[in-house]
Amino acid sequence: MGIFDFFKKNKESDTKNSVRSNAEPLPKVSLTQNVINSIVQEPKKESYYKLEELKPIRMGNNFMIYPYDARWYFEAPDAETLPTIVNSDEIKRYLPGLKIETKELCRKTLENLVMRTESGMGFTYVIRERNFPIGFLIVDSPKYNEAIMHLRIWTINFFVVKIAEHKGIMHNALLRLLNHMKSIGIHNVYAIVDSTNTPCLKMMAKGPFIEIGNTNFQDENTKNKFRAFMIDLTTIRFEIR
Repeated sequence: MGIFDFFKKNKESDTKNSVRSNAEPLPKVSLTQNVINSIVQEPKKESYYKLEELKPIRMGNNFMIYPYDARWYFEAPDAETLPTIVNSDEIKRYLPGLKIETKELCRKTLENLVMRTESGMGFTYVIRERNFPIGFLIVDSPKYNEAIMHLRIWTINFFVVKIAEHKGIMHNALLRLLNHMKSIGIHNVYAIVDSTNTPCLKMMAKGPFIEIGNTNFQDENTKNKFRAFMIDLTTIRFEIR
């Protein structure tokens, strides 16, 4: 069955029943050293990753995590699908840079994700169940963060569509992506979370990120307050099954 056939089939059925919570068990994670509370900046480089390092990651059953590239942009109906199943209010509040509430805005956003990957600014992975998009993990490289907030660090943002919320899918995918990032030589990764984003903060509490001081991440021009988290992948042992 092709992806367009799959989309048509899901559109005709009750989409809420298409996402299950029976992905493979979560990877076991072991901490091997004490909490690090300082910002660790990466050395300045022209590029922090190679495109060939961005490979699909298996989650189990019908779930996969794919790097979002030109293939998905041109061949998949994601720009039509996502606006109908994403919680647009939460996206606007917590990830305002992702404009996906309409087909036109979503297509432009997806195009930008492909372009930023190829320019070294960062890469995006999409969680798919039978090729149906249910979540995104967006990694910003030190090259991007140096331009935006003058810090050469890796950061990660993520979201799942409404039908995939509260099922453990994102936490499962996040651990697997972190494990892959470790395998390609990435060490410290940060997550900056709005203090009112309760679902994300609950997920962070599960680990393996640890909370650090937020001084470097406060925005003086807004009323937003952020909590900062980090993980040193060199101190984590993932046991993927």
